[in-house]
Amino acid sequence: SDAGLAFDGQLDFMLAETGTSIGFGTASGPPMLSVSQQAGWAGVFMAGIFYTEDDVWADPFVTGTARARTDRETWGAVLGWEQADEGPFSVTYRVSGQDIENDLSGKRDSHLRRDGRIHELGLGVRLFEYGAHTLEASFSTVMADLDGDSYAHKGLGGGVSYSYDAGRWEFEAGLGLAALEYDRTHPHFNKTREDFEVGTESALTLHAPFGFENYFIRVFGSASLRDSNIGFYDAHLFTAGVGVGYAF
Repeated sequence: SDAGLAFDGQLDFMLAETGTSIGFGTASGPPMLSVSQQAGWAGVFMAGIFYTEDDVWADPFVTGTARARTDRETWGAVLGWEQADEGPFSVTYRVSGQDIENDLSGKRDSHLRRDGRIHELGLGVRLFEYGAHTLEASFSTVMADLDGDSYAHKGLGGGVSYSYDAGRWEFEAGLGLAALEYDRTHPHFNKTREDFEVGTESALTLHAPFGFENYFIRVFGSASLRDSNIGFYDAHLFTAGVGVGYAF
């Protein structure tokens, strides 16, 4: 368990004459620099790039001694399209690469190398919109072309999300499912890994709390579960928090 502070935000600059928008922020995940262009009846096109660094285990399978950490660099690009006139359909393609600085398990066994590329294709559709209520669905496919074929995998996913906008306050909730199949027998566990993942999240936002215009308070929570045929990879995660924001 852990607790800490986090920053989340989005800054966009719109060129009204051309319909071009330049943005930077974390609205769609990791910090991303993006450009979107309105193209009339053809819809809205978007392109973005991102880069992050975090820590992972240098060798996740060490026993009898403390595990060492190493840096993981992740970079990539996103292409997106939304239907014109606020139509219900959208498509997103994301490609990312990851590099493990000191991948000890991959050096010991090439089937466990974690460097490589991950391709994700998503389709979004708005199923229902009436007044303050909106219901949306998403479908996705992923192909991880990693150097170690025990980590390389492909999978399918889907989800639904609901939002209610009452003006001063908003409520959002979502549910997602995914199934992943890996390419080769894991050398440590003598099984070919198969994962099933489920996750849910919700948030409640109150605008202008205590009369402070342009500010908002958000309470949020999420839970996820991964069930794998290799028990080593079973996982569950719960997060909760409260945030204060300013919109301008």
